[in-house]
Amino acid sequence: MFETIIGEHILELNKKGENYLQAEQILPLDIQKIDDNHWHVLYEGRSYRILLHQVDAVKNTITLAVNGKKTSVRLRSRLERLLKELGLENALEAKVESIQAPMPGLIHSIIAREGDTVKKGEPLLILEAMKMENIIKAPADVVIEKIHVQEKNTVDKGTLLMSFGSPS
Repeated sequence: MFETIIGEHILELNKKGENYLQAEQILPLDIQKIDDNHWHVLYEGRSYRILLHQVDAVKNTITLAVNGKKTSVRLRSRLERLLKELGLENALEAKVESIQAPMPGLIHSIIAREGDTVKKGEPLLILEAMKMENIIKAPADVVIEKIHVQEKNTVDKGTLLMSFGSPS
């Protein structure tokens, strides 16, 4: 189970096999993948064109265009939801020592430099993947100790990109 948060609306979804369920009711969705960034969805007799613009793996958000209208969607796991209900939402924040490539791609540009102190959410580099530019952001307040890649490097998923230290 996961929560999809769109603006002020929270939608709890479960996936069982090929079906999506909301409150144990199967949603009448017909989803057709066109390519890596485009889908066509039929829901209750209405047609939707979906274009994936950006994925932010740190904040668990995706930016989509639905029939041409841009929107941001946040996904929240069962664990995140439970911790928030208990008032422990910061319990998942551990000491971050490095960041790895979330997907294979090409290092388009490196924004941060060794020795820089960056705040959580600030851009570190741009990874080009599937014809999209993905901004890789700082997962916490950190100091950039070492940059392990260079611009125009091709990286695999899991490739070490940067090592961090704690800000003083």
